Amino acid sequence: MIRARERGNEYWQEGIRRCGFKTVIPYRDYCLLLRLVREVWFFLNLPKVIWFNPKLRDTDDKIYIVSDPLICAEFLMWLREIRPKARILLVYENRVNRTLNPNLVTDRSIEKWTYDSDDAKQYDMNLQNPYYFSCFRLPKGKRNRKTRFDIVYVGRDKGRAKDVLRIQKEFERMGLRTDFHISPDRSFLIFWKRYYKKIMPYSRYLDMVSKSKAILSILPKGQKSITMREMECIFQEKKCITNNKNIKFFEHYDPSRYFILGEDSITKVKDFLELPFRPVKEKDLRKMSYESMIFDMVNRHV
Repeated sequence: MIRARERGNEYWQEGIRRCGFKTVIPYRDYCLLLRLVREVWFFLNLPKVIWFNPKLRDTDDKIYIVSDPLICAEFLMWLREIRPKARILLVYENRVNRTLNPNLVTDRSIEKWTYDSDDAKQYDMNLQNPYYFSCFRLPKGKRNRKTRFDIVYVGRDKGRAKDVLRIQKEFERMGLRTDFHISPDRSFLIFWKRYYKKIMPYSRYLDMVSKSKAILSILPKGQKSITMREMECIFQEKKCITNNKNIKFFEHYDPSRYFILGEDSITKVKDFLELPFRPVKEKDLRKMSYESMIFDMVNRHV
């Protein structure tokens, strides 16, 4: 697994390691200063190859799964050059409009996978199954502990901060207890807006979730597919308040699990929070784990 390190939040690397996969970062930017230098270097369009992680030359794996954050097309071409016989899968965790344009990856032997059905159609990409890291599932006692909050939210801005803050005020006017935490898209922008907070470690976020009744999921404009946050809710047995109207077509949609902003009456949100949560069967959760998604991609050789 090749994925850029997230400063202050090792959620992905920790989840991948717990699943038993090897992880390598794509670049040799082992500290924040080097990363800033690299980003300036890339912005000036200087030769990128000197930044590619030389440790990848010491690997000899049959399959490389590359996550899209901070990945450039030149890196993928270089990886193909040093591993000509390996299978390379570029997996999008984000919408295409926020990351590398797949059309820039001209080598047809590099597979492109996305969770987003619209991107899959527009860019002729393979559609992967929605998933969640089951290794982060809270113990039953914590999933059902006494709550301190009605609704929590943790996420990067991604152009949705104003909507999130507006919704928070609306919930608080209704007397609901909220705890919202908005981080900048890049850590060095922390002082850009007064409501920005540092990226929260996932362990602390899970502690927040364990003390809440519901999680708020606000999708950026144009996004329709099931998100990891909406998957997270059924694994942690917490209710989900979302603006994703397509959630009603999700196999595991249930009115006790999902409240759809813009369709369900906002005056009914308190009733929704008091409605008993209907758990998803364990066998169905196993099918939606990260490991299951990876093995499905690997077995669907395209």
